[in-house]
Amino acid sequence: MRERSLSSHEAAKIPGSVPGDSVLLAFFKKVQDPEGRDLMQCTICLQTRGASKFYQRPDRAKVHVRHHFELRPVPCDRRCGITLCVQRFFTKADLEAHVAGRKEATTPCEYCQKPLLPKNRNRHIAVYCRRAPDEILRHRAA
Repeated sequence: MRERSLSSHEAAKIPGSVPGDSVLLAFFKKVQDPEGRDLMQCTICLQTRGASKFYQRPDRAKVHVRHHFELRPVPCDRRCGITLCVQRFFTKADLEAHVAGRKEATTPCEYCQKPLLPKNRNRHIAVYCRRAPDEILRHRAA
């Protein structure tokens, strides 16, 4: 799903925008900081919180607006290896992190043989593993 661009008719109605801009950039007002740099100010933040976020880069501004509207245009499409994965992400970097997290090597728990990421092993044994000896368990889940 591609983000729609502004037509010349739409761009004429939005101050500071030009035809071809992403429609998401219509939620930003162009301002200058005290040093004279061109910035984009989020009008949604300004209206809802009284404060605003500023961006120099249009790509970062678009991701910010995606968060406001929960727009997740980047699908996983089973790249992570899970057949039924239907997750969607704000950016390609978020997708890559999702896929990379699935590629990390797992090792089985020495008590129950459940495959675990190394970072989760100690917590699993101490809290969740029902086959671990009582002296290792911190507390048992009811």
